Amino acid sequence: MAKKKEYFTAEQVEVALRQSGAIYTLAAKILTKMNGRPCVPNTVKNYIKRYKGLAKVEQEVRDGTLDMAESKLISKIKDGNLTAVIFYLKTKGKDRGYVERGEVTGSSGSPLMPGILRIGPESKSSEAWAKQSAPQS
Repeated sequence: MAKKKEYFTAEQVEVALRQSGAIYTLAAKILTKMNGRPCVPNTVKNYIKRYKGLAKVEQEVRDGTLDMAESKLISKIKDGNLTAVIFYLKTKGKDRGYVERGEVTGSSGSPLMPGILRIGPESKSSEAWAKQSAPQS
């Protein structure tokens, strides 16, 4: 079986990944402009699968973008932006109790409402519940 001709070099794909922030759609547009041949996002993805070095570049670029975004968030927190503060606490402060979650038990671990049915394989059948709740004569 003949090997498919590659229209882009791994080096070109690396440049496109770095310029696009590792966003496949943008990288494909950059590659199209770079050598005049049409490129689609799947092509970028396939090159990354084929060349291990490109996978490392992609991760490096994504990590750098994440670092930049985190530094902007920290900057907003330092400026006193309450939305940024709340977001940070909800995402990074979970182990200190800054988390929103629905309670499924009362504060002491007891059910929120007495008489809640347990659903699952260990639950009783409808007939068993009917017998249990039937008035005693």
